[in-house]
Parts: sequence; C-alpha cells; structure tokens
Amino acid sequence: MKSFLALAATILFVQTSISQSVVNGNFNSGSTGWGCSPETNPQSTYGGVGSNTVAEVDASAGLCQTISGFTIGSVYTLTFQCSRRTTCGPTTQTMNVNINNGALNTTVSRNGTGWNLANETFTFTATSTSHLLRFTGTSAGTCGLIVDNISISIFSNLATSFIDFQATTSDNRTFQFDWFTATEENNDYFILEESQNGTDWKQFETVKSQGDSETHQSYSTSETFAIVPKYVRLSIKDNNGEIEHLKTIYLLDDSSTSEIKYWPNAVENYLNITQKNIDTTDVQIVDMYGNIQKTSTNTLFISKDQIAINLSDLSPGMYFLWYKSKSYAIIKK
Repeated sequence: MKSFLALAATILFVQTSISQSVVNGNFNSGSTGWGCSPETNPQSTYGGVGSNTVAEVDASAGLCQTISGFTIGSVYTLTFQCSRRTTCGPTTQTMNVNINNGALNTTVSRNGTGWNLANETFTFTATSTSHLLRFTGTSAGTCGLIVDNISISIFSNLATSFIDFQATTSDNRTFQFDWFTATEENNDYFILEESQNGTDWKQFETVKSQGDSETHQSYSTSETFAIVPKYVRLSIKDNNGEIEHLKTIYLLDDSSTSEIKYWPNAVENYLNITQKNIDTTDVQIVDMYGNIQKTSTNTLFISKDQIAINLSDLSPGMYFLWYKSKSYAIIKK
C-alpha cells in the first residue's frame, strides 16, 4: 500500500509566465490598492522584527481587491505569506480566503507562538475574466493573522493546463510520480530530473505526452534513488522545442513527517486518507470551482488515523482534497 509522501513543494515558473496584477501585493505602499478596511504596519508592530510592511487580517480589518486579466477555464495559483500575530490574540488564529464566482473558498489557520511568515499556495480555475480576491478575519477583536507578498500566477505558459505533480513511496527509496493536465496542445514529452542541491540537475526519465487533448490526462512513472532527500523537477517540451519547468518537489523520508497521506491519486470508488489522530471534521472534497462535494458526513471511519471517502457517485474529472487549509489534487476516474 503506497502512501502520499509529504512534500516541501515549490512551484516554479519560467520568466515568461503570465502574472495577474495584484496591486501592491507586498504592501510596500501601505494600504494602496486594497479595500475592506485594510490595516498595514511594519511587521515589528505584530511580533516580527524590522520595518517590512505587512497587513493584518482580523474581524475589523480585511483585505479585498478586484483583479482582472483572467482566462476563463485556465488554472491559476494564489500565493501569499502568512504568520500568527504574536503580540496579542488567541493561540489559534484563522482567516477565510475567497475568490468570488465559486473559484476558491478556503481557510488558513496558525497555531503557535512564534513569528513565521510561511508560504501558502492554492490553485483555482478562473470562472470569470475578473475576480474579487478577499481575505476575511475570524479572530475576535484586532488580533488577527498577518499576510504579505500576495501574488497570482497562471499555472502554465504553454498550451497545456498543468494541474499538479505528486510523489508516493512505500519504502522511502522507490518513488512513484503522478501528474495531471487539464488540457494539452502541441506537446511532445515530459522530462523528470533529480538534484541534490536544487541547482544542478540530471535527467532520469522522459514520458511521452498525449500531445493534444481537451480532457484531463494522468501520467505516472517510478524511480529508485540511492540517496534521499532530494529535489525532483517536472518539465514539459512542446513540438517547437520550447521547455517549461512546471513544478519542483522535495522528496522526504516518509518516516520523518506526520503530514496527511492519501491514495490512490486516481480514484474510482474510495479515497483513503491517513494522518495521526486525523480530524475528520476538517476533511472536504471540492470541485475545480470550489464547490464542496463531500464532507466528514460522507466518510467511512476505519481507525483514529485513517478514513475513507466514497467518491463513486462523483462525475469523472479533477477534484481537490482540502484538509487543514491545504489542497491536494485528485482525479476521479
């Protein structure tokens, strides 16, 4: 039985990638460009160090901005940094993140005392050429989460709409790699490379692509490595010879993490989910438009560390498993 390997994942884009313009996403110009009663200050105001300007999101101070230039049906990533405010407020602080017209609706939480601006990344499909991005705090009073460096980028600059790249392992040395596309046009093949330092790369596999497709496609290959951890990069080459780096993942020793694990990546009936003392109330299956399709009421309880969700009645296509404000791509066969 293979389990999902926890990944420290970094999505890479070539320099020509198209970015939607988030005005003042780093808040260097204070609250300029933002609505919903924004509050911006140096991060030292909220428990950090230095004069870098950040924004607080709580019950009284929110963030919202209308962003244009989307292509309907294309997949995008929303990326930002988030930290708990450490100078006041409850230990656990939460905010809602929404992109209107059903594109994205999720929650981000921080639980702890240390200042740590860590990355959050979510994928969504544009349902309109213009979307309202909104951050809404749920923490009472004026002690909410801190955000910085908000950006939105298209997943792929090629004709292929790339969805996700994942790794699974059963012995911490042999890995299965699975990736998914929404559409494909003029593709030649995929390239997989490995690296110990994230700079020097060595190709270890190529996989022929579908070439042209208007439906979801899934790909898989496996490799045994002598040394782990390491980086693995997925790229695509089209028939014109253009190469784009799609995503880089960092392989970890499976025994060193308590992250959520799930299988199979392409589901026909039951999706199995494991984590130590899993919180079933925080498990959701959503479609590509952010609509909730399954919740904890649809789960089959196996043990305190494992559940299964029956997806047999869902239509074939791309879905996302949401758990603890993180999203993981899955295919329903």
